[in-house]
Amino acid sequence: MIESQVNPYKRRVFKALLFITALGGLIFFLINFNRGLFLLASLELVAGGISLWLFFQVYRKLPLAKFRQLTMTYVLIFYALMLFALTRSNVSSNIYIWVQVIPLISYLLLGLKRGFLMTLFFLTLFVLSFLVFIDLPVELKEAASVANIVFGTLLTWGLSHAYEKATVDSQAKLKKMASTDHLTGLNNRSLLQTYFEAAQSQTQFKYKQLAVVVLDLDHFKVINDTHGHDIGDLILKNFSKVINDCVNHPNHAFRIGGEEFCLICANTSLEQASILAESIRTQVSAQKIEVDGEALTYSVSCGVSVSDDKHISFKALHAEADRRLYMAKSSGRNLVINQG
Repeated sequence: MIESQVNPYKRRVFKALLFITALGGLIFFLINFNRGLFLLASLELVAGGISLWLFFQVYRKLPLAKFRQLTMTYVLIFYALMLFALTRSNVSSNIYIWVQVIPLISYLLLGLKRGFLMTLFFLTLFVLSFLVFIDLPVELKEAASVANIVFGTLLTWGLSHAYEKATVDSQAKLKKMASTDHLTGLNNRSLLQTYFEAAQSQTQFKYKQLAVVVLDLDHFKVINDTHGHDIGDLILKNFSKVINDCVNHPNHAFRIGGEEFCLICANTSLEQASILAESIRTQVSAQKIEVDGEALTYSVSCGVSVSDDKHISFKALHAEADRRLYMAKSSGRNLVINQG
């Protein structure tokens, strides 16, 4: 499924971080101003102000791309200020514990891939800065102090990565379960509009023809009533396998419901879509399923419609294919109709 909406969980996390950062920017401004670190204090006040501005931006309804821009802006400003603070003299020695929040914030806001890359980049930058440019305080030159910071940071990184990976995997599994027909393994009707729009976009840049094929198993109710639903389910599984064997990307197959199926084919002419439907029909007719020692056969009727209108809706194109499907049914079944 195409990701297009902001994750509500990440939105709440971002708002909480912005509020804390805005409040922290004010507090650290007062602390460092009183300590005579005027430049650092000013930057912290600016960062707090930016966080407050971002906080109110997030309350608006944002597209995913805009939300990602805001989170990346926050992360870059926060880490750059942190690096600047660590290089100042007269700062508290325990400021180095802030390095350990880098993996946590990166993964929470940026996700698995970008979170990993951002963590790797900034931690590498911090290490190089300390090795080349910065003279560590005496208390941090002890092996135990260095080990605490290093292993504490690695532990945070490892846990953040493992948690985000588990979250991504579980979300992907839930999305697949929600969008896949459990019996046939094909997409269910919830993805029809999404994939139709995606196929429509592909069609506009290439051959400018978009096809919809509607397929319906013949006399399926009779098969269920005569042989039972287990045999009906077996036929549906076999039929879905035929579809998978015949179609390939960017053809998308769906089980609309019951014994009705649909194909959305980008950059496909009427002739090509008809050949595809005929190939499925022929393979289905050749199938023999053994039931109680007898060979059971079944057939499928198909309706095909094609359009080069870039503004046509799925409803309109599907209705035309569906009308031709019923022409195939009324003409004796086990047919492909692409005209009329």
